[in-house]
Amino acid sequence: MECDDVLVPVGQDANITARLGLTDLFRLGFKLKGRVVRFRVDGGDIGEARSAWDGCATVTFTPALEREYRVVATCLDVDGRQAAAVEATIFSRSTQREAIIVDIDRTLSESSVLDSTFKRNKRISPLNDAADVTRDLVQKYDLIIVTGRKRYLRRKTRRWLADNGFPPAPIYCSSFLRGPLRHERFKTKLIGELKHAWENITIGIGDRDSDARAYLANGLRAIILREKGCCPRGATMVSHWKGIRKILLG
Repeated sequence: MECDDVLVPVGQDANITARLGLTDLFRLGFKLKGRVVRFRVDGGDIGEARSAWDGCATVTFTPALEREYRVVATCLDVDGRQAAAVEATIFSRSTQREAIIVDIDRTLSESSVLDSTFKRNKRISPLNDAADVTRDLVQKYDLIIVTGRKRYLRRKTRRWLADNGFPPAPIYCSSFLRGPLRHERFKTKLIGELKHAWENITIGIGDRDSDARAYLANGLRAIILREKGCCPRGATMVSHWKGIRKILLG
């Protein structure tokens, strides 16, 4: 069972979607449609919904304050017992602050996407100064993580970020089956959707040419973390996180 983080302006409706998957089939009698999913925010019930044919169930919550809200979604089996549970976070933010899109692999961490799938968190190191600089950046900017990692790695990713001292941020992952080319399309489309509500997303930080193209296609300032080589026209290449601090914080 999975549940996406939600980034929403204060006072606007947040759609919270829990998603039943293949790993839940056995416990749910090989039927994903019509399952009752209950949602709680900060310990209080906010409603329930029945899953559709694709295993998704959605409720709406309107945050009144600018802060993080803890979401817990639970799915009941045919006997009314809890069969699956998942956590997510609602990030309620002011649209007045600038926001930065940040990648993870080869950007916040030393790992590749493949490493992030098969290595344990303790064997994945953050890039030098990445945690320190991102903690500085959140004093001025909001961070939004958009990664090619698959959705089933969300929980592992959230633990890695917290264990290595990164500030809390919404995490948007790719769907299960996507190739490298589709990662670019995924990021381009998602950033475009985010910008409809969040026009102040102005900067993107990543390591790949495809990251730069996704950022530039959405009118973002593209910063590519790379020690050598070149990057797409219009993007800025930086070799380390201290350089990013200098560019964005002076």
